[in-house]
Amino acid sequence: MEGEHFGISPIEALASGCITIVHNSGGMKEFIPEEFRWEKYEDLKEKIVKSMESSTRTGTIHASNYGPRFLV
Repeated sequence: MEGEHFGISPIEALASGCITIVHNSGGMKEFIPEEFRWEKYEDLKEKIVKSMESSTRTGTIHASNYGPRFLV
């Protein structure tokens, strides 16, 4: 969702170890690394394809490092 101030869905995805790709706006910019943010729909498509084609779990492992911050 574009411009979402702070959505719980991306945080839940991070806590679950999912690759979380968000729009480069709102509060998510503070929590999601730049490599997982998009500006234009073309960027979004490329990031999705890149994460799906990855033969390693590097992206998932990297994304899951951010999840523990939000566990209670």
